[in-house]
Amino acid sequence: MIITITRCLNEVNNIERFLKGYDFSDLIIVSDGGSTDGSIEMLTGRDKVKLLHFPEHEIINGYYWNPDNSHFNFIIDAAKEYDPDWIILDDMDDVPNALLRENARLILNTCDKTQVNAFRLYMWGDNQYFPKMNNYFDNKYKSLWAWRGCHAHKDLYLLSK
Repeated sequence: MIITITRCLNEVNNIERFLKGYDFSDLIIVSDGGSTDGSIEMLTGRDKVKLLHFPEHEIINGYYWNPDNSHFNFIIDAAKEYDPDWIILDDMDDVPNALLRENARLILNTCDKTQVNAFRLYMWGDNQYFPKMNNYFDNKYKSLWAWRGCHAHKDLYLLSK
């Protein structure tokens, strides 16, 4: 079983693209952190979508924010309840490219490793890119895309505690 997990906060403009990008998944778990833009309504009742509500939030400089660490742990714990073979973590505004999407099941089903890395290149226009946008978790996980369900908390969970 392949489960894709993502967090959502007012992502109505990205939902359709994200669900299409991960339609190869057996289940997509979306943890909503308090959307007010119609995201919840758009996700409710979808095939292969499990919608969760994450209640924790902060107001930082006047902006509504869900704490990253506890939100990641919340959605990872939810995915682990299904005992998946693979867990994919992605942001709602990102999707795999066509080649990765078309071959995702084959890659994951034949992989003998504990994680699969997918490097991203964030583009601006036709010839400019932002190499430092991949710096996530202090460069430790900048390319993590999917990991075996049994390893979900060995690195990511401990990092975010």
